[in-house]
Amino acid sequence: MPTTKTKLISPDAAAGYLPVDPCTLGRPFHLLGSFTNGLREQIAGYFERRFNRRYGAQIAVTRLAVCRPDEIGPAGKWRHFRSATGRICFAPDRALLLSWLDYRYGGKEAGGQSAPATDSVPETETELRLAAMLGIDLLDVLVGCLDASVTDGHGGFRLDHHGKPASALGLRVDLRDDVRDLDGTLWFALDDAWLSRLLASVSQRRKRESGSKPASVPLASQLQITLTTRLLTMEMSLGEILDTRVGDVIPVSIGPAEVLVDESPFFTASVAEHNGKLWLTSFEHLD
Repeated sequence: MPTTKTKLISPDAAAGYLPVDPCTLGRPFHLLGSFTNGLREQIAGYFERRFNRRYGAQIAVTRLAVCRPDEIGPAGKWRHFRSATGRICFAPDRALLLSWLDYRYGGKEAGGQSAPATDSVPETETELRLAAMLGIDLLDVLVGCLDASVTDGHGGFRLDHHGKPASALGLRVDLRDDVRDLDGTLWFALDDAWLSRLLASVSQRRKRESGSKPASVPLASQLQITLTTRLLTMEMSLGEILDTRVGDVIPVSIGPAEVLVDESPFFTASVAEHNGKLWLTSFEHLD
C-alpha cells in the first residue's frame, strides 16, 4: 500500500502558509472574487458621482478585500443597519467622514483644503446624519451587486443603534483622496444571514455563467453551405433544339456530376441509386 510521509517545517517557514479556516470549508468563498471586483467598481462610481464631479475631489478605491471576523478593524464608530434579511454594520475612518462633511457643506472651494483634524472636532448631529446617509447609500450599492435571483435589488435598510457589530464576514475598502492627501478605510461587517445571501448570489452567478456557455462545436460544423449538383450538361445546335418535338428522345449518359458552391464548381461526384433515390458519392476536388 502507498504511504504518505509527513514533512515537518520550521515555524518561520510555516508563516507563509494560510491556516485552514473550518468556518469556510464547503462554502463557496473562492467565488467571492467576482463579487468584490464588481463592488469595487460600483463604490468607485458612487464616489465619482457624489464627490469627485460635484466637489472636485479625487477619491479612488485602492483596495477592496474580504476579511475574517478577527481581521475586522480597527475602525471608527460602527453604524448598525438592519433589513428584513439581517444586519450589516458600517464604519468609516473619522478622518474620511469629516473630509466628506467638509466637501458637502464647505462649498466647492473646499476641495483645495487639507484633511481636517479629528481629535479636536466634536461629533455633531450633521456628522451623524451624513454617516447614516452614506451608510444606507453604500449598503444599497453592495446589495445591487448581488445576483437578482437572491435579492429584490434593494436592501431596505434602516438605522439600528443596538447590538454588537455583525461578525460573520468583513469587507475592507481602502480609499485615497489625492486632493487632500488623505488615506482611509471603510469597513462593512455582515451577519450570518447576509453572508448566506452573498454566498448564494455568487453560487447562482457561477451556475448561470456555466450553463450559458455554448457547447464547443468545431467551426466546420457551424458553417452552413449550400451545394448545387449539376447532373448533366449537353451541347445542341439551335436547329436541333428547334426541330425537337413532344415525344422525341434525346440519348444521354450520366457521368460524374459537378457539385457547385455559389455557382462555382468545387467537386465532382459519382451518381448512385438507392431505394429509388439518387445519391452522390466518391467526391473529388476540382483543381
